Amino acid sequence: MLSGPDPVARRVRTRGLPRLCLHRVQAPAPGCGGGTDRRRLARGLRTPDGAGPVPLPPLSARHGGRRRGAGRGRRARGRREAWRWGRGGWGRARSHGGGVSGRLGRPRSAGPGAARGSSPVRAAAATPRPRGSSEAAVGLVFRRPAEFVVIVAAARPGCHLLLFLLLLLGRAGPLPAAASSWAGPAASRPLAEPPPPPPPHSSSCTIGGTGSKMSNRVVCREASHAGSWYTASGPQLNAQLEGWLSQVQSTKRPARAIIAPHAGYTYCGSCAAHAYKQVDPSITRRIFILGPSHHVPLSRCALSSVDIYRTPLYDLRIDQKIYGELWKTGMFERMSLQTDEDEHSIEMHLPYTAKAMESHKDEFTIIPVLVGALSESKEQEFGKLFSKYLADPSNLFVVSSDFCHWGQRFRYSYYDESQGEIYRSIEHLDKMGMSIIEQLDPVSFSNYLKKYHNTICGRHPIGVLLNAITELQKSGMNMSFSFLNYAQSSQCRSWQDSSVSYAAGALTVH
Repeated sequence: MLSGPDPVARRVRTRGLPRLCLHRVQAPAPGCGGGTDRRRLARGLRTPDGAGPVPLPPLSARHGGRRRGAGRGRRARGRREAWRWGRGGWGRARSHGGGVSGRLGRPRSAGPGAARGSSPVRAAAATPRPRGSSEAAVGLVFRRPAEFVVIVAAARPGCHLLLFLLLLLGRAGPLPAAASSWAGPAASRPLAEPPPPPPPHSSSCTIGGTGSKMSNRVVCREASHAGSWYTASGPQLNAQLEGWLSQVQSTKRPARAIIAPHAGYTYCGSCAAHAYKQVDPSITRRIFILGPSHHVPLSRCALSSVDIYRTPLYDLRIDQKIYGELWKTGMFERMSLQTDEDEHSIEMHLPYTAKAMESHKDEFTIIPVLVGALSESKEQEFGKLFSKYLADPSNLFVVSSDFCHWGQRFRYSYYDESQGEIYRSIEHLDKMGMSIIEQLDPVSFSNYLKKYHNTICGRHPIGVLLNAITELQKSGMNMSFSFLNYAQSSQCRSWQDSSVSYAAGALTVH
């Protein structure tokens, strides 16, 4: 009853009864982990070519942005509502005092910390009203994914104090202070700490397509971009990937590391095939996927908080042993499930990984790593850390990166007129950087970025890989890297055009 893709807040007023404030929130998908691809509609999305944000307003905002009953009689005057896009997502800005801003249900006085929780748990704390007001407050609290607690409190003198608990498939937890003491000063203060993340579902997950049931503690990350950036149909996706791979030759097999794009498959699917064709599933047992962070500020690297990554082909299992080793170094953070599902730089490599490894799908694990905006010194530190894993022939490193993002929407419009058309200048700029990467020189690559400021979104994962290679070269290991394909989402010919570049390459050990 309270599920749906749009987090639409509805307020209902009835004469002589308290006002109800219900927040409609996307319920988790059955299986594990929580969340679906539709839950991203109310947040800033990125276009499938890997480009800029495309936020979508909630459903009610597309129908005039007025609450139900606005303009009907004296009591409804002066309370027209407008939707606005803010740092926390789409929120309602009302014309009268109090109210909410930013994300839905966030008290204006609660400060920014109350709106940016890593958990999908939300608490709607009502704004205190003057004594004698005919209004009351209701907070909808999600303590567990399948449990709803509705708290009703009357503020009008003479009304009965109503306390109504609605429980679905669970037990009621302790009432949060922000909801239970709505009329006092605590209601205008932020919560002491963000609500705890929801516990894993008890549903079973499938690993490797075998249908085996897992422990009820297994948490899954849904394929949140399936159905938009690539097809959600397993047979159709399999046919697409197979078609692209069949058109490519394996000239650098077996690859120890690859660089491949992370845009929608319509744009970069054929380009990425040149990299994944070099993967040898017979010797690969662990796949490290290094993707840049597009949605959250991150100065280090982060590990996932789930156990399973789902794809339309079959589920991929995270190597918790390697995760444990990395976590003990103290160099990593944990990304929330919401951040994990919002990010596309890792997910776009999962179907290709599953396809390339389908002949040994029960014999390998993945190690997803979200790479932040690292300094040169941190790139060296993480490169040194990952070098011991890169030296193992049973490991494969997948570096997720698009190349130049050109156009006004990217605020980058470098143009060398001597190259002719704009798209020729972009290609020349990209291939300068690709040539430096092939030299396996992290310092030269860093200098190239400082000089041209090329908008290579995976520059930090590439920097980590180059520093790991440099560390292994000190011990006498001989490696070479070659780019195998280059493409652009479109050919820019005027200043109003825009494009994203893609490149695929492979690292081999001699």
